[in-house]
Amino acid sequence: MWNKLWKAIEHNRHFYIALAICAAYLAFLVSCQSRTASPFDGTPVTRGQLNAQITAWNAEHVAEQQAVEASVEAAVADLDYQDSLKTAGFAAVEQVASTSLGAWAAPILGILSIGLGLDNRRKDGLIAANK
Repeated sequence: MWNKLWKAIEHNRHFYIALAICAAYLAFLVSCQSRTASPFDGTPVTRGQLNAQITAWNAEHVAEQQAVEASVEAAVADLDYQDSLKTAGFAAVEQVASTSLGAWAAPILGILSIGLGLDNRRKDGLIAANK
């Protein structure tokens, strides 16, 4: 059974490599959250955690709010920058693929089509070599 499976994978190796890249890409889009260093304790925090820390700090230290405000703005700007990089990366992959399929399907089908194209070129080379 493993030999048949390995033979199928070897026959379409670029397709399966592209499929693995798509799976990793989807996992990245779904699971990764932007993080930045908290201006309060230095630990990595997400946007929601940062907002919770800001609210808690405001309740305790109303007088000291202006002193930390600049570092909070820098942390929010850092999160915005990281989110813009993700958006730019997604847009770049989306431009390669057809945009008529939707925002999430287009990059995946684009990567898979590259893998299939590489497999077809390899197979054409093998057929030409065996003639």
